[in-house]
Amino acid sequence: MKNNLFIFFMLLGVSLFSQVPEKTYILRERSDYRNLELLPAGLEFEDEFKADILQYAPEVCVEMLYILDLPKDNDILTLLNKLLEFSKQEGIEYFSNRRQAMHLLIEESYFVGPDGKSKISDPVIKEIGPVKDMSYFQKDTTFESNYYKLKTVVDSNSFWLQMENLNKLTVYKVFKALDKGGQRTNFIVHKGEDKLYVYALAQIKEEPKLKKILTYNVNIPYSFERRMNSIMLWYKDRL
Repeated sequence: MKNNLFIFFMLLGVSLFSQVPEKTYILRERSDYRNLELLPAGLEFEDEFKADILQYAPEVCVEMLYILDLPKDNDILTLLNKLLEFSKQEGIEYFSNRRQAMHLLIEESYFVGPDGKSKISDPVIKEIGPVKDMSYFQKDTTFESNYYKLKTVVDSNSFWLQMENLNKLTVYKVFKALDKGGQRTNFIVHKGEDKLYVYALAQIKEEPKLKKILTYNVNIPYSFERRMNSIMLWYKDRL
């Protein structure tokens, strides 16, 4: 899986989904939440997912999709538990255009217990069915230290993780980027006949007002695009 070649498409309002070749990475910036054309077909929870988005009604959406060869160990719970190993996300990096070098993204990452603070082990889901919502902590180099709620839906061929911030997100610890509950990041993994579809959708409730700090341009949607892609590459390398 590590040696897959990826073709990058910048899809700005134009869907090329019907023309997507194998082993492809696709990005759509500023997608309309009522028309998510990169969403894999055949999801048992598709109606629930779309209803959730309609209820949230985000002003900004960023979609991306990886199409990978189906790994040998493709049991859906195995695939889910690999992505749920949040503690192993520590050290994830991204390519910084400003620095023209790799830069640390996630410094700390772990699940928390019912009290919302105590560090606990990564969960292991052992059966298909309802999963209780969980919470986790992450410290990253964009929004510093924050807590998030995690929703999990799993069926026989797919699963859906949704993360929502439980506190206000700030830049440089001072400048507000988004309110509590102001963003939802979704990851969906779906097994096809011989392909694995790894889909991500960032939803931002309201268009961010923070655009610039002194001489530094701030692009909040790009921050989530960067985060999703870094996590998807981390996940791909673990399959």
